[in-house]
Amino acid sequence: MLMKYIWDVDNGWSRHMTGLKELLKNFCFIDGDYVSFTGDEKGGKIVGIGDVVSEALTLENVNYVPELCYNLMSVSQVSDKGISVPTTWNKTKRNRGTKQRRVGRFSNTDE
Repeated sequence: MLMKYIWDVDNGWSRHMTGLKELLKNFCFIDGDYVSFTGDEKGGKIVGIGDVVSEALTLENVNYVPELCYNLMSVSQVSDKGISVPTTWNKTKRNRGTKQRRVGRFSNTDE
């Protein structure tokens, strides 16, 4: 499934999130918050947390939200670990209400 390999990157997200539990190592279930995401007013509930490990990058504390149909990488979480986010990642625009935000895409293709 292509979703495994594509991560949307944005400085507007406060945490990493995925809808694919099988991506998560060191997984544990939690009773987390409800979150909303673009295009889905209902959103979903964080029910777990774990790490995504690849040759390119390790993302710690990735929230598992079963209703999420894509992977979200938080620029602030990555930056807090001292990793700079390359400006060369494919930049696209995504609408959020009436505003447009710059986002990027990261591909973890080492599987």
